[in-house]
Amino acid sequence: MNLLDWICNEDDSEELLPLCHTTKWETFEKILESKTLRKEYSKFPDPNPWNEKTEEVVYLFYGMPFYIYEIGDGDIENSESTEDLPIGLIFKPDLSLEVDKFYPFDTGALLAKKYIKVLNAKKSEDFKVYEVPVSNGSEMQKFVKRYYCQNENYCIGNICNKNKPTCPKEENLFRLFNFKSQSKVDLRQRAIEIHSLNDILLSHLQAIILPRTKSRMYKHMINTININFPTIDIEYYYDLFRFSSESIRGVLLQTTADYYDKNPDMTFSHLNLS
Repeated sequence: MNLLDWICNEDDSEELLPLCHTTKWETFEKILESKTLRKEYSKFPDPNPWNEKTEEVVYLFYGMPFYIYEIGDGDIENSESTEDLPIGLIFKPDLSLEVDKFYPFDTGALLAKKYIKVLNAKKSEDFKVYEVPVSNGSEMQKFVKRYYCQNENYCIGNICNKNKPTCPKEENLFRLFNFKSQSKVDLRQRAIEIHSLNDILLSHLQAIILPRTKSRMYKHMINTININFPTIDIEYYYDLFRFSSESIRGVLLQTTADYYDKNPDMTFSHLNLS
């Protein structure tokens, strides 16, 4: 049995959430120029322990722009440099029709043995148990229903324990979801990671979340967005006096939640990620 078997009978009544990508300013300029989120703009160090050839993909997260910057042996990088300020790309839910698969956790963090005491993929077959092909997005809805009961719980990491594990491998997954991270906003061990094998056109984009202070210095870029993508919403987070990756990550997530709350097409209300 695998993750698709565990979720197949769940209700898919929860609204389909947007897909999100987080990038840095320098890469964002390239994305704007090409009007495409290309696979080459979405690369991370590959910790694949099995030395197997891996696919080039665009990495997205379901519902929220989860991310973390890491350097060296996994030390969290301080984002004091404005060049490292994250930009959140919020895509329309219909992008789910074009992506390929998802995992119920950050694959890079797992393969880098961040959660080795909780869930360890000793061989590629162990890893494949948690891979779910995506057809129309209902797979993500069923996943949320089984493990979180509703979208809001998923976005803030509140596990719904009404379901019992059906086998040891699913029990391990529950243990991973309940793993207590030192960070309140690093939810990578329970974030749905989406893979797209194809580049993504910005015509799918619904909103951009930008750092307010830095954006004021690049008004020409904002004008470019308004001219080329007049239907895309632009939201800003306050980056002034935020000097750690933790605080910046938190305000990016909260700004995204606030955007959902005020968007009439979303069902979110009163999300507080602070």
